[in-house]
Amino acid sequence: TVIPVIATKTTKMYRLGPNGQKSLTSQTEAVFLRDSHGSEYSRQVPVRGLPPMIANVATLNDAATGKTYLLNYVRKTAMVTGNFSRPPADVFGASLARSGQSLGAKMIAGVECEGWAVPAASGEGRRLEMWVAPSLEYLIVETRTVEYGGETDTVLDKIEVGKQPDPSYFQIPPDFHITGIQ
Repeated sequence: TVIPVIATKTTKMYRLGPNGQKSLTSQTEAVFLRDSHGSEYSRQVPVRGLPPMIANVATLNDAATGKTYLLNYVRKTAMVTGNFSRPPADVFGASLARSGQSLGAKMIAGVECEGWAVPAASGEGRRLEMWVAPSLEYLIVETRTVEYGGETDTVLDKIEVGKQPDPSYFQIPPDFHITGIQ
């Protein structure tokens, strides 16, 4: 079984100045839910710099059907966007991190994590730092820096480990029409 999780996922995008100072350009917060079957639900709310319509869309990775759905609460559609299967724990940073430098271990949001600085696949000025929670088989913090002067920080916080989310989040609402690849 998979450890259920209820958390908040915050993504901040920055423009980096010539002296390394950060200027926040956009921010979203999302509810992140994972049930004991491995299904995942995430719904973003724009906080800064993005259109409010993002709040009307959620992603459902349904372990039961093996499908990923984009749920549109305005149009009442569930668009199949691809296949979903719980990746092995190794995907959550371990194999990628083997090519990087260990940053050690630390507690983040009450969860023990292992950190890795991973070299860029291409280009100067690119950086990827990941903090993975082996117990949850999930990426808790990711920082990406790109050569054109941008940085994206994604952080999972307010983590409630072992708390089973409301099952209705993992079902397509009955009044939604399913579209896309069946």
